Amino acid sequence: MFLLGQTKVFFPEAKAQLTVAEFNVRLEEMEKENAALRQEIEEETLKIPEDKPFSSLDPAIPSPEFGDRSISMEDSAGQISVVESAVSLPQDSASKKKLSEMLQESERMVSVDRKYDSVMLNMAQDDLEAELARYKNWQWSKDSFTFTPYVWFWLTGTHETNRMFAGDYPLWVQNGDQSHTYFDMKSTRLGLNVTAPEMDCLPGVKVTGVFETDFQNNYVLENRGDMELRKAYIQLQNDEFMFLFGQTWELLSPLYPTVLNWGYGSAGGNFGFRRAQVRYDRYFKRNNGRFAVQGCLLTPLTSNFTEADGTVYSGKVGRYPECQLRFERTFGKTDLWDSAMFAVGGKIAEKEYVKVGDEFHRTSWAFTADMKVQFNDRFFVLGEFYVGELLAINCAGIMQDLNPQTREDVGSTGGWFALGWNLTPEVHYSVGYSIDNPWNSKLSKGMKGKNYFIFTNISRDITKSINVGFEYEYFETEYVETNHAHSHIFMICTMVKI
Repeated sequence: MFLLGQTKVFFPEAKAQLTVAEFNVRLEEMEKENAALRQEIEEETLKIPEDKPFSSLDPAIPSPEFGDRSISMEDSAGQISVVESAVSLPQDSASKKKLSEMLQESERMVSVDRKYDSVMLNMAQDDLEAELARYKNWQWSKDSFTFTPYVWFWLTGTHETNRMFAGDYPLWVQNGDQSHTYFDMKSTRLGLNVTAPEMDCLPGVKVTGVFETDFQNNYVLENRGDMELRKAYIQLQNDEFMFLFGQTWELLSPLYPTVLNWGYGSAGGNFGFRRAQVRYDRYFKRNNGRFAVQGCLLTPLTSNFTEADGTVYSGKVGRYPECQLRFERTFGKTDLWDSAMFAVGGKIAEKEYVKVGDEFHRTSWAFTADMKVQFNDRFFVLGEFYVGELLAINCAGIMQDLNPQTREDVGSTGGWFALGWNLTPEVHYSVGYSIDNPWNSKLSKGMKGKNYFIFTNISRDITKSINVGFEYEYFETEYVETNHAHSHIFMICTMVKI
């Protein structure tokens, strides 16, 4: 309350003079109106989320600047000028209706934003609708478990200048000179991701599961694909450890060449395949990265062995599981790269060959190394190396374990490297080289002495779910003391992931 004596108060807009008593009455009225206005603003503001200012709801309508009514008093010739400046909420019915519609739209937008990842709001309309439909129609929950099925359609059209073994799963070049053109969809995958509720006994541990299958169980050109089990495992993981049991990719050499062809370079330098296993990883935080010690036990599978005279030995599961151990060091962003991973590992296993009245045992071993460096968001390099003996089960040694003439163990050195370049966020290019080079001193005439290929491909993301690419590969397989077979492969690949 202002004690102004007998000073006159002048309201310019009213063009009238007030006594102090009249001024004090008017001031009290203004304070009451201001308090009521504040209350009304607070009630309406509660309806607007913090991350969506009022002014962003409808750019066509200027947002009101809510503020207190102010009183400006100036002592000029014994008079005090009082100026009221106030902006109130819309009073007419049309404005109130528009405000209500804006607030309802805000609530709807926030509901969508909270239900789906915010990155989806930046998608094209078609992609957004497809993604929302996928979440709504495909995912379901039961007893606190979340199930998310997925499908990966993989259609390829291939022309090869010489027959590959084994058909649309290219491993090596067969002897002969016969070109082929064919189409294939047997690489289509069906899968299911499962997320389990957190267990009271393991707080903070995420429990997930994966089941995945395709139709590549028969490596044939004809459309006779049989269903095969690709992956089926359960995984428990947090920032300190990971425990997995089931079937998935081997621990050693977990990377694969950036080829579009479904074969991934098996028998041509890419070590490893999917096998049943029990695996445990232990993670240790380090400066600008992480160090991991990883180990797993796998079923020691052995292929049948046929000697030169036709005697067949049946491969049996060994007495001990195959053991694999790997040490991995990852790094975060530095002046050289955005991220990097370097690892070394090794394996040892027993193989058993049996026929009536005879059996013999051999030891399979390998040393591996792998790396991946992401220099920036556009360019990366990755590769693997291995050396060892009796590695057919690991898709190495060009699938040769023993010399049928001498029973000697077949050893091999191999690996691959690839360079990748994202020309744009949607266009991807890669080029690489891969080789599987058995030790010829332990090979007999007619055995596969070397198998290598080069590749280059370019692909484009049509949408988030559709990718189309073209690839060229040159394969060459050397047969000991006989000939070299080679093949040029041209392939168009279309992948649709839903």
